[in-house]
Amino acid sequence: MTAIEMRALRAQMNPHFIFNCLTSINRYIVMSDSKTASAYLTKFAKLMRLILDNSASEFVAFDAELQTLQLYLDMEMLRFDHSFAYDINCEGISRQTGKVIPTMIIQPFVENAIWHGLMHKEQKGKLWVRFYQEPNNIIRVEIEDNGVGRQKAALSKSKDTLKTKSYGMQISMDRISIISKQRNILSSISIHDLFDKEGKAAGTKIILQLPFIEETAELKNSTQTI
Repeated sequence: MTAIEMRALRAQMNPHFIFNCLTSINRYIVMSDSKTASAYLTKFAKLMRLILDNSASEFVAFDAELQTLQLYLDMEMLRFDHSFAYDINCEGISRQTGKVIPTMIIQPFVENAIWHGLMHKEQKGKLWVRFYQEPNNIIRVEIEDNGVGRQKAALSKSKDTLKTKSYGMQISMDRISIISKQRNILSSISIHDLFDKEGKAAGTKIILQLPFIEETAELKNSTQTI
């Protein structure tokens, strides 16, 4: 489990993502757009701090996970010059619910949607992340994009990029399997190809079933050094 957690941290702290963020910040500096560069750098620093803080725990507060996810999406939007938009919907779940979810699991799937689907779309894309509270300590997370679809993405020129981006998603799937066994909570993942009325690819939807449990003293103390 420790080894997988460390791999998860490395996936989150993707060196390519860090390099590209810093390159974008430098670009704004060169363009003398100090206001945008400063805003970008502030978000980048907050995101790195949240990732490092959250990586020390097996579970994280729901609000903290949402903050991390939103900061990551803001960074990607800036980096890709707002070529896509996103919407996060919690469907009545309070951000201060007091419940926790597995840390650093959702982001790799979101990254996958951006890189596999939206970055290859000619028009402006859209990403939806929806959270639904379900019985038996489960939260359902839907990650949907209106990108080019998995088949077209696989045929694109950036096959190496797609392979790299799938690495973080595979780690998350491994962790979901392990956490499900450890906590005796049924967790799952399913991937669905979306099509329009004419049968053409219209994006992808990923559905995660994750533990959504009350924070306990045990969970608060279940930290590890990475």
